[in-house]
Amino acid sequence: MIVILVFALASSAPTTDSAQKTATPTPTVPTYDPKKAGQNVSAPAPYGKPVVHNNVEITVRGVNRGWQGSTFLKPAVDKEWVVVSLTIQNLGNKDKTEVYNPIYFRITGRKGIIYSDLFTPNTENPLDAGEFFGGAEITGDIVQQVFHDDKALVLIYSKPFEGSRYLSLE
Repeated sequence: MIVILVFALASSAPTTDSAQKTATPTPTVPTYDPKKAGQNVSAPAPYGKPVVHNNVEITVRGVNRGWQGSTFLKPAVDKEWVVVSLTIQNLGNKDKTEVYNPIYFRITGRKGIIYSDLFTPNTENPLDAGEFFGGAEITGDIVQQVFHDDKALVLIYSKPFEGSRYLSLE
């Protein structure tokens, strides 16, 4: 009988604060989606995070600002070489190919200038042009010259007729 009374008292006890009964929701942390990242130059993918553009995944692996280059090709006055080390992976079908080319990459910064030099010095691992099957991965460097004082550099990947993706270099 006592058990019944205790149960009856507990179940009929009035509550004064209904907010205590509702659980506090756990905040959801947005997950990084490389297919949606870097769609705008004002919101580039974070440094070191990949972007996926169609079947190609691009990841910045390193940036060397102020690289000395070669004795034959020097940057213009007030400019410096920037070397961007990349990994490019074909996420498509292993029976189909994608093309890659260093001319698909350019750099911009706060000044709003798009840097796209065609004649640049080679690094030890230059990104060449080529074609690769699904599942394959390519690594290489692209080189551009930018103004010394240009900040917030962003890599632009733009394949003809396919739009662009943007990756932070800082």
